[in-house]
Amino acid sequence: MGLLSCKKDGNDCTPLDTSQNLNYSFDKDFVYKICLNPSNDNELFLVMQKNAEGPHQLYKLDLTNSAYTLIYQDNIWNGFDVSPDGEWILLTLGDAKIWKIKTNGDSLQKIVDMELSVYPTFNTNHTFSFLNNNVNKHFLADLDGNILDTLDNHPAMSNFVDYINDSIAVAKNYTADKCFLSTYNVKSHVINNIKEVDPGSVVSPIFIGQNTMLWANKEGVYTTSILSGNTTKIRSSCSSIRYLTPTVNSSKSQVIWVKYIYNQDKDNLSQVYLDTKLILSDSGFGFEQTLTKPSL
Repeated sequence: MGLLSCKKDGNDCTPLDTSQNLNYSFDKDFVYKICLNPSNDNELFLVMQKNAEGPHQLYKLDLTNSAYTLIYQDNIWNGFDVSPDGEWILLTLGDAKIWKIKTNGDSLQKIVDMELSVYPTFNTNHTFSFLNNNVNKHFLADLDGNILDTLDNHPAMSNFVDYINDSIAVAKNYTADKCFLSTYNVKSHVINNIKEVDPGSVVSPIFIGQNTMLWANKEGVYTTSILSGNTTKIRSSCSSIRYLTPTVNSSKSQVIWVKYIYNQDKDNLSQVYLDTKLILSDSGFGFEQTLTKPSL
């Protein structure tokens, strides 16, 4: 196998040759989603899968020494989230219901018994929101799974939101054929659309302080002011590089991304091999450092 050479770190990005229909193969250690521990910036949790098949592995990475600990292994659907105190992880398992588990791997317990409940996301006050696909509604619940509210007008098609405080979250919001970067008030159920963006392949925004959200699409990484909508491109990407599922530390100074790298076989242009890397940067993407990921 011979791979097309191109610079994969930094801003240089060589697009894939799409003169043929492309066939994608996954790297054997595929990272799906990551989340820093809100109470410990040195702990990163991540869900991985070997060859995009079989059970998922939930790992904890100690960023001080690159040591990995396996927390749990099963079919994990549609993401996970870590509680503000760093004690609990919420996840949707293979039964399409929401479970909680301690960050040390103990005390696995089902807390939402409604089928097709996905995308659990912690608020800053230890409640959490989730989407139930059976009724196509978002709900707010406590850590025991008790439903506290139905989140009317929740941003449509927004798989993940990021809470600024116990009232306001940043999200992406689809309306008909348009997509907006938005804020959503969990208490009043009011959406504020801030900036219209290309509806295709937009990564849900995260809050990085100073009234600013960080997000990405197929062309790059951006910051957008929540107050004005002013947007700055801080990193370029293209069809051979994507930055996904960002997670930010408690001081909002550093961000970890999953970097998708599409390597095209120069001897067979229809074959593309997808690799994933863990990338550390500052919130302005002034540098890019590759972190070690576990070998499955």
